Amino acid sequence: AKLTHGVLHSRDSKTLPNDSSFEVLADLERKLFKLVVKECDRAAVKASEAAKRKVRSAASSSPGSGGTSKNSDPFGLEDTKDDSGAAAAGATSSKAAEQVSPEFRKVFDLCLILALLDKKHQGLARYCFAARTMLVLGSKKLQIGSSNPGSVKYPDRLSEMLDAIAFCIQFHMDPLRERFGPGSELRLIQELVEECDSKIHQLVMQFADTKKIAKIVKGVQKLRYAGHSR
Repeated sequence: AKLTHGVLHSRDSKTLPNDSSFEVLADLERKLFKLVVKECDRAAVKASEAAKRKVRSAASSSPGSGGTSKNSDPFGLEDTKDDSGAAAAGATSSKAAEQVSPEFRKVFDLCLILALLDKKHQGLARYCFAARTMLVLGSKKLQIGSSNPGSVKYPDRLSEMLDAIAFCIQFHMDPLRERFGPGSELRLIQELVEECDSKIHQLVMQFADTKKIAKIVKGVQKLRYAGHSR
């Protein structure tokens, strides 16, 4: 991929001796693109299945924890709540890199190769979707349990969700900018904002159900109606 990218997409138009050489490399690039896309999509499915198995395993091993475990968080943010400063940030990023599963790491690597094949749009879309999938399936902070909703501190849960999403963006920002160009992290932000909206909706609905908000509102409306009738 580096070879074909350096030759076919170089600013120096005199890199190749003739049109025949150009066609050979162009054909090679097309074949590489098909191969990488196929492997990338296959790896994404395997990574998703592996993450789901890990979540099920954690749920069965610790049924009292609401189906989540500390080890299921791909970024280990629970251990770094009180850290501050550049050194702590570097340690957190290093730890996060170690916790990315080999399956998802393969997906990210293949997506980055697509950029070298002059297919940045396809690579970026797959990379961002994989990052979203990894966060949703692996992060404890984005899992909304229903085992004991009465004990949930809803403002804290909302804050934790936003922290997890912000860290995910920070973690992937450098490789995205380096391979796909400045501003490419906006695609990831778009993916994660969609996920955030979905999770916040679930959290608000759970809050309304747990606190019986609808019943309270109905009671207030009845009292107001009764007051008007008098």
